[in-house]
Amino acid sequence: MSRNHIKLGIMLQGPGGHMNSWRHPSGPADASVNFGFYRTTALTAEANGIAFAFVADGLYIK
Repeated sequence: MSRNHIKLGIMLQGPGGHMNSWRHPSGPADASVNFGFYRTTALTAEANGIAFAFVADGLYIK
């Protein structure tokens, strides 16, 4: 019998999805352009079973 599994993903948004999340003290001030931040977040997500990551270009960078 074949089992179908739902693949979960993460949408990486620099400062976060909430309009005030950039103000949180634990968030890096340069999250929108910090490749290391994106990499660490993606690796953490992968280690916890997330199947894919999506980065939309132009969300925060003008």
